[in-house]
Amino acid sequence: MAVGDGFQSQQTPPGGLVPLKLGETLGAAWRLTAADLGTLVAVCVACALPAAIIGIAILAITLPAGATLIDGKLYVPQGTSPNAWLWVNNLRSVISAVFSLISAGAMYRILLGRHLGRPAKFTEGIGYAVERFLPLLGLTIMVTIVVGIGFVLFVIPGIYAGIALSMAVPAVMTQRIGPFRAMGWSMSLIQGHWWFVLFRVLIPALLAAAVSFVVSLVVLPGLVTNSLTMLIVLPSLISVILTPLLAIYVTAVSAVVFVDLNVRKGWTSAAQIIPNW
Repeated sequence: MAVGDGFQSQQTPPGGLVPLKLGETLGAAWRLTAADLGTLVAVCVACALPAAIIGIAILAITLPAGATLIDGKLYVPQGTSPNAWLWVNNLRSVISAVFSLISAGAMYRILLGRHLGRPAKFTEGIGYAVERFLPLLGLTIMVTIVVGIGFVLFVIPGIYAGIALSMAVPAVMTQRIGPFRAMGWSMSLIQGHWWFVLFRVLIPALLAAAVSFVVSLVVLPGLVTNSLTMLIVLPSLISVILTPLLAIYVTAVSAVVFVDLNVRKGWTSAAQIIPNW
């Protein structure tokens, strides 16, 4: 069944879900966050902490002998290859991305389940995210490529593509479909609702970006002194703290918007939106 055809052909009775206004969307996301806050924080920390520990270990092992920290800036001995540090940072980014995907998948399972009357425990969320990891990974790679090309083409196509594909991750999680179908599913959902989605995902995203900006450019430089240990450990620990605070509500809003878009397409019951749970 094609994505677009699926939405048009469903003629089931209403299941109690109704479209939401902007304020109702943000409010519903906040209530979802509050309802499972402990579980969601545990998911984020369980994924962010191993990434932080591995990242710290990699930095500690690869830090050149004789490196010093002066006024918050790292100085390495002359002759140290910059390419080596580039590979170290890339490796840390890949490890962080892997754990972030599992965290995002688990949060969607918990938040969407709660929103649609099928709540999940910590182990269910993590387990389901691990099960769907490969489709999530493939989807992330493809969306990154598409949005990246869009930004190269005068930025605006990248913004459009980013919003049009923003519902692909919850589609992968709820419909058990692959990356290509999830991208099509997202575009079908958002067709005719692009501005609707933009304003709903923009608010939490801007809040998260503002907090991250303040911490990384204002708070963190003031905390990192001339201690190499502080330089290695502190940013990773702060990321572990920030990840739950920033990611949870952003994901909650996205989950509510995903359900809302399905409702606007005529899918008004949990059995239709999450048939495999």
